[in-house]
Order: sequence, then C-alpha cells, then structure tokens
Amino acid sequence: LAHTLDFIHYVLGEYEDFNAHTQIQYPSKVVYDKDSGEEKQATSDVPDLYLSMERSSLQMTGEKGELRITASKTAFLNIAGSGILIEHLDFASNEVKTIDWEFDAHIAELAERARNISKLYDLFAEGKLKEAGAADFAAAVVRHREIDSILWT
Repeated sequence: LAHTLDFIHYVLGEYEDFNAHTQIQYPSKVVYDKDSGEEKQATSDVPDLYLSMERSSLQMTGEKGELRITASKTAFLNIAGSGILIEHLDFASNEVKTIDWEFDAHIAELAERARNISKLYDLFAEGKLKEAGAADFAAAVVRHREIDSILWT
C-alpha cells in the first residue's frame, strides 16, 4: 500500500484531507502447514488490503485536458519496467495523443524490475535524491502515519 501511495503523492502532492474506508472481509481463515499437513484457524483484526489488479491506471483531469498513465503488466505504476502507455486528451480538439517516451539507454538495458532502483542509484551518486523528490526516512514516517490513519480510524 505504501509504495502505491508513494507514486500518487509524488505526482499529486500530499492530501490536504482524505477519508478512507477499510473492512475485514475475511476475519477467520484456515491456515495450512504444508510440511505437517496440519490445519488451524487464524483470526485477523487487520483490514483486507489485497489488490488483485493486473494493471493500473492513473488519470489526471485538468482544465484543458486529461492525462492517463497505464501500466499493462502490473498494478504498480512506479515499478513497471515496460508496458507503460501515456495518453493525452485535449479537450479543445477532443483528440487523444499517445506520448512517446523511453528509458535512458543505460537503464533500458537492465532487467525491468531493476530500472526504477537504478535511477535512484544514479540520483544518489549525483547527490540529487532530495532534489528529485525521492522518498527518504522522513517520507516513510509520513507514509506509515497515513497508512495507520487508514487502517485504524
């Protein structure tokens, strides 16, 4: 949840105010021990947060148009290595245009899951993590407080 919220806040900024609703859909589960074959009942007091999306989309609407970013291979836009589609809808012309983009060459040659962390290493080496808005320990504390407010209020 925190990693998903991170990229949303990176794009949109922190919320001024928000309301979130969670629920426990499965308060009781049977847990299997694969080695012994034993079954036991487990009770949860934590809201269900399982996301089973195969893709995700972030859509931002402004006065002159709309921007939609879609990751076709994952629910997490911030770690999608490829399959990211960026589209712009111009309200005046009612025309949708695809925005072409690509990774820097030295990042494109890496495995997909390594690409986003590679960029962080580059920023770290250049001393530009803060300037780029990369999350740090203080940001993690903010995000954990946000999650606490979602789960426990």
